[in-house]
Amino acid sequence: MSPATRRGLLIAAALVLLVGDLVHDLLHFFGYPLHDAFTTLWAALLEMAGPLAAALLLLALALRETGAARRARAAAQEAEERATAAHRRLSEAVEAMAQKSTLLEATFAAMAQGIVVWSADGRLLTWNRRFEALLDLAPGFLAVGLHTDEFLRRMALEGEFGVGDLDELVAQRHALVALDGRFERTRPNGMVLEILTSHLDDGALLMTYTDITAPRQVEAALRESEERFRQLSDAATDCIIVHEDGIIVDINRAALAMTGYSADELIGRPLITLVAPEDHAKGLKRMADRSQTRFEITGLRADGSRYVVGGETRYVPYRGRTVAIVSVHDITAYRDAEAQLRRAKEQAELASQAKSDFLRMISHEIRTPLNGVLGMIGVLLDGHLSEQQRTYALTARESGEALLAILNDILDLSKMEAGKLELEPAGFDLVELVEGAMELLSPRAAAKGIGLAAAVPATLPAALRGDAGRLRQVLLNLAGNAVKFTEEGGVAVTVASEGLDNQGRERVRFEVADTGVGIPLDAHPHLFEEFTQAAPILSRRYGGTGLGLAISRRLVDLMGGSIGFDSAPGRGSRFWFTVPLEPQPGTTPAAPPLAGRRVLLVDPCPLNRATLRLQIASWGAEVVEASDADAALRAGPVDSALLDTGIGSATALADALRQAGARRVVLLAEVGPAAGRARPGIDATLVKPPRQARLLAALDGNAVPPEPALPAARPAPRPNGRRLLLVEDSPTNQMVATAFLKAAGYRIDVAANGLEGVEAVRTVPYDLVLMDIAMPDMDGLSATRAIRALPPPAGTRPIIAMTADTMEGDRERCLAAGMNDHVGKPVDRTRLLEVVERWLPPEPVAPAVGEEEGPAPDALDDEVLAQLARDLDPELLADVIRQFLEETRERVERIAGTGADASALAQEAHTLKSTAGTFGAQRLSVAARELEMACRGHATAEIRTLRRQIPQLAREAAEAYRVKGVVG
Repeated sequence: MSPATRRGLLIAAALVLLVGDLVHDLLHFFGYPLHDAFTTLWAALLEMAGPLAAALLLLALALRETGAARRARAAAQEAEERATAAHRRLSEAVEAMAQKSTLLEATFAAMAQGIVVWSADGRLLTWNRRFEALLDLAPGFLAVGLHTDEFLRRMALEGEFGVGDLDELVAQRHALVALDGRFERTRPNGMVLEILTSHLDDGALLMTYTDITAPRQVEAALRESEERFRQLSDAATDCIIVHEDGIIVDINRAALAMTGYSADELIGRPLITLVAPEDHAKGLKRMADRSQTRFEITGLRADGSRYVVGGETRYVPYRGRTVAIVSVHDITAYRDAEAQLRRAKEQAELASQAKSDFLRMISHEIRTPLNGVLGMIGVLLDGHLSEQQRTYALTARESGEALLAILNDILDLSKMEAGKLELEPAGFDLVELVEGAMELLSPRAAAKGIGLAAAVPATLPAALRGDAGRLRQVLLNLAGNAVKFTEEGGVAVTVASEGLDNQGRERVRFEVADTGVGIPLDAHPHLFEEFTQAAPILSRRYGGTGLGLAISRRLVDLMGGSIGFDSAPGRGSRFWFTVPLEPQPGTTPAAPPLAGRRVLLVDPCPLNRATLRLQIASWGAEVVEASDADAALRAGPVDSALLDTGIGSATALADALRQAGARRVVLLAEVGPAAGRARPGIDATLVKPPRQARLLAALDGNAVPPEPALPAARPAPRPNGRRLLLVEDSPTNQMVATAFLKAAGYRIDVAANGLEGVEAVRTVPYDLVLMDIAMPDMDGLSATRAIRALPPPAGTRPIIAMTADTMEGDRERCLAAGMNDHVGKPVDRTRLLEVVERWLPPEPVAPAVGEEEGPAPDALDDEVLAQLARDLDPELLADVIRQFLEETRERVERIAGTGADASALAQEAHTLKSTAGTFGAQRLSVAARELEMACRGHATAEIRTLRRQIPQLAREAAEAYRVKGVVG
């Protein structure tokens, strides 16, 4: 054999060994098992193939020969390179196959379904982990080559196929998988498996296992729910109809009874057949719109009769589709009754309207001359009359006022019956309300010689919110009745708190007690009914219509409160009512002003003593009571004493008390000229019932320093002469804007609508126009366009919108119409004045106003001063005014100080407004009211201005009292 041939054989052998080694690697990679001796020997040879091939190649290289040997060597080298390239390509292909195999195995293992493959001869080929998990198979239970029979027998022995003969159970399983298809099996643990079988081309069987337990449970629950629904539906009193796209699919017994059909007659028929023809369009539209709002519709029974049903529809998903559940009930009888009630109500309203019209006419016809009568009597009483003439005039006035009160009661009752009486809640002062009512009753009580007392403890919030007018009406009704039916003793009004309700409102209890005749027991149940009186005899003796208590009860009910009474013949009566009222901010009670003081209270009437004791004790004082002079002298040392004129010899008792150490003695006197007469040993005389401020000042009089000398008042600022036009239809808004602008010195003309405004601008040279938007006849935007169409200078006047339209775009709409600026409502004084000043022309358009055109208002109200002069003795009036001025000086200093916050400042302004109005200091009262409003509205600039003005106005008031001779 030639060397070339030997080298070729060696190379060929090396290539064979290399290929064998590659085949061995592939078999090992894909996991084909090699079990018998031959394959073991073959594997060992293949393990040595790589090194042996390398040795053969080295041997071939060693057999080099010249010439032909070199050519053979080159050829061998080329063959080797080709073999290397082939080996590399084969390795890459094997690596790609390995990657795909890994991905396939991962996917196979992660599948949610259990998968198992059986060979054509029933041997287990492969499976995934999910298959083992679904069947709870123990590790090692499955193995490649496991036969189907053995697998099924093991499963049957574990109870997977139920109870029965083992061979029969296995045979049944074989029969199930013999053909391609689907079946379900429930395992002993309740799991439901869906099994799909599929035979492959080579005869192998692929089986897929899926856990469908949850869907089957849902279906079972749905079937159970449907059965419950059927049972409930049949037991329901409402009629229930289920339809799909207008076709009835179910109906309950109640609906069958209502319609007169049987279930077989209705199921599958259109729902619209149960609706009367006149309502077909309505019913079809509801179904087309799938409306779920409540409805009423006319139904049609099987016998052709009509009836009215009301109900609602709900669209719900049901087994992959949407069905409608209609729940209805027969409301024919209800609608018939409603129609009858409506007709009765219309007739009652017509009768009520006729009655209201009649009462309105009567009221007008009676009130007009009655007002004239009362007015002229008032003029007479202001003049010089003899004692007999004055008695006649007072009797006539009392009779006219009684007639007016009856007329007002009848009108109030008529409004209540018609439901037209509305409350008008607003802020008010509780003490002022009670004291004002008591002062109205004081002359009647004094004329009868009975006591009258009131107590509003200082612990109660003074500033409240409610309908003060209606509260006063109820209080006057109850207290007026008490005065009317009391011949001796007294009448007392007390106020207390019953705590807060669940809305944070103060429940305030008003109580009126008297020592009068009492109410018979048989009259108690009907006392609050219209035109009911305690007894006919009392009615003839005391008069009255019996409307007061009925109106009071209705008013208290309207205010959300309650009313009641306790009474017995000969033992007097106690009426009470409780209403919820909103506390106003800044009403924290002050420190007790009489803390540590000991006050003696001498009054023969126990009821009055108890009431005054309650009031004085709320100021922190220790109160000692006495019914006569002897008991008073045994009371021990006191700081102050309060004596009632009913005890007699008040002057002597006052001297004795002073000798015992009393520093202050105050006398309570009835209304009349004697109340103002000076008495030796008496520091102050107060008219019964005394106002809180006066009583407190009198008891604490030693702490009051002499009246200070106030600086001379500076002249008030003169108007600036600018003339403005206010175009506004609301009288209330006219008053507000006019007050703001006049206080700033402007002259104001008012037009009630756009037409009047355009005409006014055309004829009068105004400096500026303030224009409302929503007005009758012509709105503000149209009026502005009409003004802009006028020739100059009228058409160029500045126009400011003053409107409640403050939403986005409203300002732009005003400017687009030709207005210059925009002020929103509620109008802020500072903002309004700033805008007006910004747009005013440099020089006035209208001529300057002479002094006679705009005189400053008087500092004092002459009518109030005249009334005070009629009620009080000149010396007593002077004392009261001095006390007022001293309190005002201290209060003004607190207002002008820098430390007060807005809440405290508002409270000070509120009190100043009240006291200044009481004593006729009208300009000071107006400024205090404006300061209170500014504090409530947090108008900082206005607050600063008013705090500077109020001290000056207080000085003007003090000077005015001196000029008029009220004080020295």
